[in-house]
Amino acid sequence: MDAPSLLDIHIHTVYTVYIPNHEVILMQVQIKPWGNSHGIRLSKSLLRDANIQPNDTLQIRLEDSKIILSKVFPHRSLKERAATYGGQLNLSEEIDWGEPVGNEVW
Repeated sequence: MDAPSLLDIHIHTVYTVYIPNHEVILMQVQIKPWGNSHGIRLSKSLLRDANIQPNDTLQIRLEDSKIILSKVFPHRSLKERAATYGGQLNLSEEIDWGEPVGNEVW
């Protein structure tokens, strides 16, 4: 049997370099097979610094041959937003916005 090539040896090794540098963080990763797709692994410290938790939704954008990942903030219902304020929105009162100024129809 032939000796494995360097490609065969390193195909299952993931190299991760995480270098925090003030406002810029550089991380070098390798793309690896994952089922019928490909994936990358991101370090816990990088995800923590980016305020990304497991199962968060990310948006992927391709811009000038660069892959950009951005956290997507989920839509919250009115009830979920009201919970932030103790469940009280105080929408029962009428608000006087003043006299019409332009072409408003009252």
